[in-house]
Amino acid sequence: MGNSFQYHAFWLRDSALIALMYDLSGYHEFARQVIDFFAKWQQPDGNFVSQGGQFDGWGQTLWIYGQHYQITHDRAFAEKVKTQLEDIAVLRDVQYGQSLDYPTVDVKVDRERAGIIGPDMKEVSKALVPATWSSRFVNLNFWADPNSGVAYQVQVQIPQRLMTSLEDVGNLPVLQHKPKDPEKKLKDVTLRNIAQITEGTAMGEYERYNMQRLIKVRANIYGDDLAGAARQVHRAIAELGPPPPGVTVAVRGQVVPMQEMLDGLSRGLALAG
Repeated sequence: MGNSFQYHAFWLRDSALIALMYDLSGYHEFARQVIDFFAKWQQPDGNFVSQGGQFDGWGQTLWIYGQHYQITHDRAFAEKVKTQLEDIAVLRDVQYGQSLDYPTVDVKVDRERAGIIGPDMKEVSKALVPATWSSRFVNLNFWADPNSGVAYQVQVQIPQRLMTSLEDVGNLPVLQHKPKDPEKKLKDVTLRNIAQITEGTAMGEYERYNMQRLIKVRANIYGDDLAGAARQVHRAIAELGPPPPGVTVAVRGQVVPMQEMLDGLSRGLALAG
């Protein structure tokens, strides 16, 4: 997997975590490509082994298969729930509670071309991070005030007003540092010479409830009380049928304390009677 300028070995364990990273970042197609490659390493007895003596590949493979299915199918089922709720007349402003399609700038490095020209991925990352965030994430640098002894971070960051388009990203210089070969003549390389830069989208935020990932669909009520709207919501969800394996649907918000209060009141009245 890869080419002459890349690492040759393939590890199921490490690749499972990389595929999960892609899924959690919203790059489901990249995750699928990694997972599809797992089938190559299945043995005649059904086990998955990519390296001699690595016998945890079977569990890691099944784990990432399940994770990928859950992550991709919970979004699809959430779309169905949202569409179903939009048909309820008393609901307004039906929307997701998270940004599921946050705008991104995707930089896809041609590693073979980069290997020929010179820069490696570390140098590409060092060019991108100060331009999109801050150098403190790749190169910690502190200055200590001689009078107070207080240490301050010193960082490099390109002003946002200078990074306004894909063209600006492509013009970033990729600095090469070759201390082991100082005589080698290095070429001036910009990011556009070794990478494809496009606009994309990614999951803006993942929320959890009791450690379980969730997607929130929320709405306001118009022309009805909370109990009446809640009954219509429960009915709409029931009409969708059972969710995919590993996916659950729960109605939260003010509906839950209202139902608990009414249940307690009804039990109290029953005991009093």
